[in-house]
Amino acid sequence: MVGRPTEDLGIIRVAVMYQNDFYGQPGLDGVVNALRQRGLETAAHWHYQRNSDAVKAAVFNIVEANPQVVIIIGAYAPVAKAITAARENIDPIFMAVSFVSSNALAQELGPDGAGIYVHQVVPLPDNTSVPAVADYRAALDTFDANAEPGRIFGRLFGRVLGNHRS
Repeated sequence: MVGRPTEDLGIIRVAVMYQNDFYGQPGLDGVVNALRQRGLETAAHWHYQRNSDAVKAAVFNIVEANPQVVIIIGAYAPVAKAITAARENIDPIFMAVSFVSSNALAQELGPDGAGIYVHQVVPLPDNTSVPAVADYRAALDTFDANAEPGRIFGRLFGRVLGNHRS
């Protein structure tokens, strides 16, 4: 998430908005470290509280920095609200980690979700040549024959198979 924009696109102003908890803080740390390795630092970083969509302060601080890229680590509802609010004033590249749930974010933003990059560490759910995907699709059919496979399947997949690793 840091390498492509900074190394390939020459971007130097990267901001981070993150959920202030055990998930968001390590995400911020990862971005800060990746930027440091490239001789950069965040243009701004700000958080919002977990289980909240109170993103106004975070958006204000991110917008003030006028970043070229905003990396967001959080759940889909506050992320959608932040993107919508930020776009009233700035037009950076938005990137989110898979925790956001790309399907839910896309649904929440509708057509305004165009151009947002969600980085995922799972294979595409249509690529059944990958054994884990084939197993996931079979388990999903067993669970609900009408269910649509999503882009993020680890947690559902783990529950269906009785494995709590995701």
